[in-house]
Amino acid sequence: MDLAFVALIAVVSGALLNTVVQFLSAILKSTIPISFDQKYWASFALSMITTIFVSLSVFMNLPIPQNVPTLYVVIPALLSGYAINNGANLALDTYQKNQLTTKKPDGS
Repeated sequence: MDLAFVALIAVVSGALLNTVVQFLSAILKSTIPISFDQKYWASFALSMITTIFVSLSVFMNLPIPQNVPTLYVVIPALLSGYAINNGANLALDTYQKNQLTTKKPDGS
């Protein structure tokens, strides 16, 4: 299997892992039953689009040598997907908090 494809799968897996971790963390912190927040799907989609474009541009400019062990490619790719998804989650959280605090009392 091509190492670039393996790296892309690892990046997507890292982003999915972060989405699951954030949801399970929300369940553990909550005292009331919660449902899956749509923000997680939005952040996952945003991070996937970003990750795919960044990965493709990186793989086109910096090809992965064929003699590199697969583990050396998978671990950084997994962590990159996790980090990009985490950044997207933080950006969406900040945006949602700003929207809630900037609303006027008359609803506009």
